[in-house]
Amino acid sequence: MSGTGYPFLTLLTEKGYNNLFANDIAFNLLLKSKSTLKNVRYINSDIQKLPFKKKTFDLLICLHSSWYFSDVVNALENSILIADNIIIDFLNKNNFKKRIEFYINKIYLVYNAFKHIFYYPYLFLKKRFNIFKRIYYLFQSIFEYKLTDMNKIIKLLKEKNLNYRIFNPLMEEITEKQIKKYERIIIYIYNI
Repeated sequence: MSGTGYPFLTLLTEKGYNNLFANDIAFNLLLKSKSTLKNVRYINSDIQKLPFKKKTFDLLICLHSSWYFSDVVNALENSILIADNIIIDFLNKNNFKKRIEFYINKIYLVYNAFKHIFYYPYLFLKKRFNIFKRIYYLFQSIFEYKLTDMNKIIKLLKEKNLNYRIFNPLMEEITEKQIKKYERIIIYIYNI
């Protein structure tokens, strides 16, 4: 998932890599990336329905995206089919602090959406399209933002007999037993 292409696509193009692809479901983010990065092929697609043949890519980097996937396990399985190596991160459902923060954030987003409707009726009527659009995006973020059960991910990797390494956000390698300590987990799957 490329988003705006920063920092990874930018770094790879500056280092002289070519034959780069950028994929994102958000077309507007691809347009923003396309305006700054020229030697990249852009695809507007859902990660769960990627239009590529098996083993098309040497490396797939998917950071700051998994919490928006409707089905994280399915997205990872599709990624495994098309890439030899994968770097992907997850927001860890198994971390108590992250779960509390996640639910508090959802409550705040619901409050904020209703505040726009009830506390600003004049603004609501005057600029209803913009308000409806903001409310739509607020509710969308409430229901689409997901934490990942890392036990399911590790189980999938073991079932498929894949080589993987687990890292904390500081890129220090950790064991499966240490996963609960961290809010964000990065997994490097290699030699698929």
